[in-house]
Order: sequence, then C-alpha cells, then structure tokens
Amino acid sequence: MAQRSVLVLALCLASSAAWAAGDIAVDMAMISNGDLRVFGTLAPPRAASVVLDDKFDTQADQDGRFAFRIPYHPETCVVTLKSEAISRQAVVGYCARPAPVKQAAAAPSRPAPVMLAANTPKGEVGPRGPQGAAGQQGPEGPQGERGAKGDPGPAGPPGPPGPAGAKGPAGERGERGPAGPAGPEGKPAAAAIALRVQVEDCAAGSRCVATCASEEFAVNGTCSGGERPAMDESSIYCFALGSAPTAMKARAICARR
Repeated sequence: MAQRSVLVLALCLASSAAWAAGDIAVDMAMISNGDLRVFGTLAPPRAASVVLDDKFDTQADQDGRFAFRIPYHPETCVVTLKSEAISRQAVVGYCARPAPVKQAAAAPSRPAPVMLAANTPKGEVGPRGPQGAAGQQGPEGPQGERGAKGDPGPAGPPGPPGPAGAKGPAGERGERGPAGPAGPEGKPAAAAIALRVQVEDCAAGSRCVATCASEEFAVNGTCSGGERPAMDESSIYCFALGSAPTAMKARAICARR
C-alpha cells in the first residue's frame, strides 16, 4: 500500500510539471487488469488527436482531456504521446516483467523480487510484479445540478449584399398550339385609316417610351433587340430584359382618332 501511494504521488508530480510546461499533462500511466491505461490533458485545452507510440490514437475533448484503455504492454515500459507538434514520454507504472531467479539446491524457493516503475524521467526498469486483484467498484456519485442558462449574445451586424447572379439561359420555345376557329366576318371600314410611325431613340437605360400625338392613339408597336414591349392607349413602352442597361429604340404605330 505504501508503494502504491508513492507511485500515485509521483504520477501527480509528473502531471503538474507537464501542465506548467504547457504541452501534454499525464495524469496516470499504468498497467491495470491487463490493460494499459493512460489519462491526461492537453495544454492549452483543445479538441485534438492524441497518438500513443505511433500505434493507437484517440480524440481529446474541448477541455483537452483524453484517455487510453487498450490491451497493450510496451516493451520498455515507456510510452510516447504526440499531439500535433507536441511530444512527450511517460513511464508506465506496474509495467515491469518478472526476471528469472537462481536458486540453490537445498535452499527453499522464494518469489522473485518485484520493482514498481513510476513516471520518472529516466531509469532502469525493474522486473514486472504479479498482477493484483481488482478492487471493488465504487458507488456512482450524485448527478450535479444543471447550470443556469446564459443570456443570448447580441445580434451580429448584417453582412454585405452578395454580387448579382449571372443571367440564366433562355427557356425552350414551346410547341405551337392548334389554330382557333375563324371569327365572324367584320364589317367593311367606312374609310381607310391613316397610320403613322412614332420612333423614339433612348440612350442606355432600362426603359424607353414612344408616345403618339394627342389626336392619335397607339394601335401597335415594337422594341429594338430582345426588349419586352408594353402599350396603353397612347404609348408603346420598352423594358430591357438584361441586368446591364443598353440603348433601345421604341416604335409606336399611331392612328388618327
């Protein structure tokens, strides 16, 4: 029992020194129940991968805590821990192997001496002692109280508007529908209607309007290029389809009232 207490004290001192160095703090490294158990903390605390002897790896949590529990016995009773650019070694407790003992012919047999390895910087590793009996599992501790919910943080500033998207491709033209029935025959016009074309040239912009005279009304009209026309009783309106303004020309076909 005294030897176990000395080992635990040596492990705690090694852990405190590693934490002060700001690298990998080893809280425990020992052989227990046939498994290698290594517990420690990364400093500064962070979630990162931890590798043991370039053979086994685990993931530390957000507080930097990590743990290994693997059926593995290092040959030299020393393990190497690595995390990112940080590396350190730790001596494994209760790791020594038993050495053969020479006995005299008439002398009674005696158990081989046992040495306990602790987390010391360097030293000769003694023989491994016999495995002790597993202790009873302690009772589960009470669950801690849930902490109070924190206040929500302030809303962040709105981000800048994104760039305008590229113009999409034109849709496919639909099939032409069947012709409708012929309408009733119209009445002959009393007299020919005089038509006139009103043209308006507009500089770069998204709108161009051709307006008939006050004694005329618009019967039809067109727009230059691929612009979309619209009309009312007196005018033809052209609107640019693209995002970039271009020069347009609006034509209104005017008739006298």
